[in-house]
Amino acid sequence: MSRPPVLTLQGWLLAVLLPALGLLIVVYALLVYGRLHDFIIVGFDGKLTAISTTTAGFIDPAEHERLMEPLPISNMTHDPADPTIWALDTSRHVLMKIRPADGMAEETGIKVPPEIDSLSNDLGAGNLLMLDDATGHFTHFSTATGKITPAWTVEPPITAIGTIMRRNGLYVAGRDLRKVDLTTGKVTRINSVPGPIRDMSYDKKRDVLWALSEQGNEIFNLDPATGALRKRIKLTFEKDPDNPDADPPPVELRTLVFERISEKLFGSSTSLMPIDPETGIVSVKGYLPGFGQEHGEVYQRYAGPMTQIMGRANLTYLYTMAVRGRDHIIYGLDGTIGKEHSTLLSTDTLREAEVDGVQRLMTEGVPYVSGIQPWPPWGVLKSSFAPILNEQGRPVSMAGADVDAGTIQFQIRRALVITFGFGAAMLLVGGLLTLAIARRLTGPLHAIRTAALRAAAGDYGHQTEIDRPRELRRLAQRFTAVSATLGREVKALRENLSVRQTARDRAGLVERLALMAPLVAEAPAGSPWAWGELGPRSAIPAGGAIRAAGRTLAWIAGHAEDPLAGQARRAEIAATAEALLLRHGSDLGTLGARLGVLFPEEIPAWALVADDGLHVCLRRPRLLWRRGRDGTLVEIPAPDFAAALPPAPGEFVILAGPEAPWADLAHADGATAASLLASWRSAAAAADTRAFALVGGGAP
Repeated sequence: MSRPPVLTLQGWLLAVLLPALGLLIVVYALLVYGRLHDFIIVGFDGKLTAISTTTAGFIDPAEHERLMEPLPISNMTHDPADPTIWALDTSRHVLMKIRPADGMAEETGIKVPPEIDSLSNDLGAGNLLMLDDATGHFTHFSTATGKITPAWTVEPPITAIGTIMRRNGLYVAGRDLRKVDLTTGKVTRINSVPGPIRDMSYDKKRDVLWALSEQGNEIFNLDPATGALRKRIKLTFEKDPDNPDADPPPVELRTLVFERISEKLFGSSTSLMPIDPETGIVSVKGYLPGFGQEHGEVYQRYAGPMTQIMGRANLTYLYTMAVRGRDHIIYGLDGTIGKEHSTLLSTDTLREAEVDGVQRLMTEGVPYVSGIQPWPPWGVLKSSFAPILNEQGRPVSMAGADVDAGTIQFQIRRALVITFGFGAAMLLVGGLLTLAIARRLTGPLHAIRTAALRAAAGDYGHQTEIDRPRELRRLAQRFTAVSATLGREVKALRENLSVRQTARDRAGLVERLALMAPLVAEAPAGSPWAWGELGPRSAIPAGGAIRAAGRTLAWIAGHAEDPLAGQARRAEIAATAEALLLRHGSDLGTLGARLGVLFPEEIPAWALVADDGLHVCLRRPRLLWRRGRDGTLVEIPAPDFAAALPPAPGEFVILAGPEAPWADLAHADGATAASLLASWRSAAAAADTRAFALVGGGAP
C-alpha cells in the first residue's frame, strides 16, 4: 500500500497560501480604495469649507447687507433738459442719478434734508421741488448750488406730486387731486382720486397724468385738465421666454416717472423697468438689475478676488446669498463670469436636501457641506456654505463654494487605478517574500514574537495561530492561553482599583461638603429670628435659607438620600429663590405663587422673615406651631402667606421639618429665639435626625 504524497512547505504555499494572499491583497486594495475615496471626499469638503469660510470672513457684513437690500429709491422725477432721472434715496437722504438707457444708478453726493419724502421738477435744468409729506412744506432745490428756498405749504395729507411744464402746474394727490400754481402757490381742487395714489408723473407725448396705485400694481390714466379717470391699467411682468408656462411674479412698483427725452414711462422696484402704458406690461430686458450696483465700487471690490479664487482653486461657482424663509434664496456677490453668472438680487430655491443644513447654519452659525447632489440648472454639484456674521456674531448671509461632480469623479477614478495597480505590485512582491520567508521557517517565529510584543503593549486578546511545525504550534497555543489569563487578571485588577478609587473620592467629597457651612449659618445680631440645621453633620439636607434685601427666605426639607444630590439641590433652589426675592419681594402674592412653582413637592414649607413677622406657606400640617409662655404648643394649620405672624411677648413661632425633635421642645428653654434653637440643637445632637428649623421669639 503506497503512502499519499506529502506536500512540502513550499508546495503548500504555492497551492494554498499564494491564492489566499492574492485574495487578501484584493480585499486590502478594496479597503484602501474605500479609504482613498473617503479621503478625496473629505479633502474636497475641507477645501470647500476653507474657501467658503475664508470668503465669508473677508466680506464686510454691513456692506454685504446693503448690497442685498434693494436700493431704497422712494421717488423719481425727470430733468426737463437732460436725459437724466433724479431719484431720492431715503435711507441715506441723498440724490441719485439714474440713466434711462440702462437703469444704472449713480451717486451724486448731494445731501437732502431728512424730512424730505417726495421729488418733482421745478421747470429748470437741475432744479427740483422737494416735499415734506407730513407737513406739506414745499421747497425749491438747486442741484448745482445746493441752495434750498422755501416755496409754499399745501395742507396734508399728500401721497404723490407731479409737475406739468406746459401748464405751469404742480399736481398734488392726497384725499383728492389738487393743482398748485408754481408762480403764486395757489391751490385748486380739481377732482377726486380714483384710489390711493403712491406717485404721479406727466406724459407729454400722450398728454396724460399717470398715477401709480398705492399697491404699486396698477396705473391710472388721468386727464391733466380735469383730473378725471380715463382708464385703469393692470401691471404685469413680461413672460419669461425660457419658461413661458410659468406665471410671472406680481408687480409691486415703488415709484413712477415719464422721462421726457426718451419719451418712456418707467417704474422702479429693485431696478429701473420700462412700462408699456398701452398694455401695462413691465419689462426688465436691457436694464441693469439692482440699479447696476454690480458695476459699483463695493461689488467689484469683492467680485474680483472671488473670480481669482475660483480660477486658482478650480471651483465651479463662488458666490454669496441670503436665505429668506425656509428655502428661498437671494444671490448677492458672484465671482462667476459668463452666462452662468447669478445677477445681484436674483432668486432661486434651495434643494430640499440642503434646507435643514442651511437653516442650521443661519440659526447656529455652523458651516455646512452638502453631498453630491443635482442642482438644476447648475449641474451636479458638491457645495459648502459658511456664515457671514454681523458684529453681534449672528449669521446674516452666507458664502457658497461649489465644485462640479466631474472633478471629484476624475480624482476618484485616478485613485482606483493607483490603488489596484499598487495592489497588483503588492501581490507579486508579497508572493516572492512569502516563499523566501517560508524557506527559512521564520514565519511562525515572527508570529510568536509579534504576539509577545502585543501582549507587552497590553493587547492580551491577540490569537496566535500556527499550523506547522507542530512544536511551534503548541508553543503558540500555550502562549495564547497565558496571554488571555494575564489579560483577565489585569482587567480584574484595574476594575477593582477603579471601584475603590471612586468610593474613596466620593466619601472624601461627602465629608468635605458636610463640613461646609450652610447657606445662611446664623441670623444677624439682634434679630428676633433664628434659623439653622438640627442634628449631626453626617448628612446634607436640601433645606436652607438665603438672605437678600434685608430679609430671609427659609425652606425646610427632609433627609437627602444622596448627600451630593442634596447639596446640589439646595444650591440650585437658593440661587433661584434669591432672584425671585429680589424681583418680587414687594409683591408677596406674586412671590408666593412663584415660590410655589420653584419648590419641589418634597419641600413641605417655606417662610419669609420680614420686619413685620413671619410669612409662611405650608403644604403639610403639623409643621408650624406657636409656643406659649407656659410651654404649650398650638398648631397654626393654614397661614396666609401675605399675612405676617409676629410672636407675642414671651411666645415663640416655630417652623420645623417633620424630622425635628419635637419631643424635646417642651424641655428646651431660652430667653431668645437663638438660645431656644441652640438648646434644641443640643438636645437633638445625639439623635440621628436632620431638619431645618426657623424660630422667632417675641420680646418678653
